[in-house]
Amino acid sequence: MKSICLFMISAILLTMIFSCSEEKLVLFSDKDEIPVGVLLSITGSWVSLGESSQKALEYGIAEINAYMQELGYSTRFRLYIEDTQTDPEIALQKLKSLHARKIKAVIGPQASSEVSACKEYADENDILLISHSSTAHALAIENDNVFRFCSDDRSEGKAVAQLM
Repeated sequence: MKSICLFMISAILLTMIFSCSEEKLVLFSDKDEIPVGVLLSITGSWVSLGESSQKALEYGIAEINAYMQELGYSTRFRLYIEDTQTDPEIALQKLKSLHARKIKAVIGPQASSEVSACKEYADENDILLISHSSTAHALAIENDNVFRFCSDDRSEGKAVAQLM
């Protein structure tokens, strides 16, 4: 769990650093806080994944902030967690809420249906979405703002077929 969390947060940081468009991100500037949005199903049908993801992210951010302090940086990362209830319409509403708070990097949403509902808005508003559980092959689109950290349904299907 710890290694997955550290991988996800490291991936977010590196992606934020290297993929900014017109507004260049200055790493560890005089900002006191770097906001990271989180869209999880905390009360929906994927509640177990939502809860475990929330705990892992909170643990990881605490570790990273402690390390930042050791290095002498005053900047801290802060999670802004929103519950999507595994509902695509609510996920889009929560993404818009995070965007209104000037948040440009979002972990989640979890379900492919939620990612599909949020994708166009994220692309249009240059918001980075990082989904750790979306598997729909239709969402594997080159040069969009959605990063997925698991294989798609087609790859999983081929792997399962080979095991049978």
